[in-house]
Amino acid sequence: EKDDIFPIEQLPKELVWKIIEYTPSSVFDLRLTSHLLGSLVEEYALQRVNIPLIDDLVFGTEFDSSVMQEQFQTIQVEAHIPKRKATLFELRLKLRRQAFDLRTRITR
Repeated sequence: EKDDIFPIEQLPKELVWKIIEYTPSSVFDLRLTSHLLGSLVEEYALQRVNIPLIDDLVFGTEFDSSVMQEQFQTIQVEAHIPKRKATLFELRLKLRRQAFDLRTRITR
């Protein structure tokens, strides 16, 4: 009941989203706090609105000649993300990764 939930869970989701927007590095911690907050964080991360997370993108290509039958082309994408937004970007990538066949390597 009401006494069993955190005060932040009683806020409208738009206010919780503003908190996430202000402190995007806290998304993993907030997700672990409760099921409701975890759902709100994931809903925020998957929004189709433009949340500017990336400062710069660099694209490159590489051919894999180790496959005998045919050559596969790999597109490499390097994203430059401000540290304070990196955690939110990582969560968004993990949540959306299921829809794509992505191999990711995150370096800090």
